[in-house]
Amino acid sequence: MTTTQEKRARFAVTQQKVDAFIQAGGDLKSHAASLIGMEYVMAFAEVAKEFGYEILKPIKDPEGD
Repeated sequence: MTTTQEKRARFAVTQQKVDAFIQAGGDLKSHAASLIGMEYVMAFAEVAKEFGYEILKPIKDPEGD
């Protein structure tokens, strides 16, 4: 099981990746940016869950399928 410290460390690393991408002049509308962005959101969601917040919620199928 991943500890809170490990989750915070992963989030910090993803923040650095985002910063480096932006400083390098990366296109924020590119495929590469979307991958880094998703990694950032997922890392943030893990940390937020530790504090009782569910940032990413499952999509419920209205048809029940």
